[in-house]
Amino acid sequence: MDASLSDLRSGLRRRLTEQEAARLDVEFHDAIFRAAHHERLYASWRAIRMQVYWFLCSRNIANADWRVATVGGHQEILDLIRGGKERPATAAIRFHITSAYTRIINQLTAEDPAGPDAAEIVQVAKSFLLT
Repeated sequence: MDASLSDLRSGLRRRLTEQEAARLDVEFHDAIFRAAHHERLYASWRAIRMQVYWFLCSRNIANADWRVATVGGHQEILDLIRGGKERPATAAIRFHITSAYTRIINQLTAEDPAGPDAAEIVQVAKSFLLT
């Protein structure tokens, strides 16, 4: 996880393509899932990994907002896991996922103001959250 976060941090110091940013983000998630040593959980992640990668590529994730949120969020999660703080780590992961959905929802509603209303977009996005 440390190596993956270090790669992400050094990659973000330069201008990244969307594909590079998505790859680095997904690699950090790979490390988290592998570290859990839970085969069914990792199999579930592998089943959606490529869809997550392609989705990230389509969402302008190499921008400054994404950089700050991703590196900071990943570092916090890693520190909490390393410290054995299960409940705060779970809360940080939930916040990380929710924040990503919020950024996506905001971008989707900004892209097509004549499209579906914000409440509908929020409902669809929240249906994908594991709560």
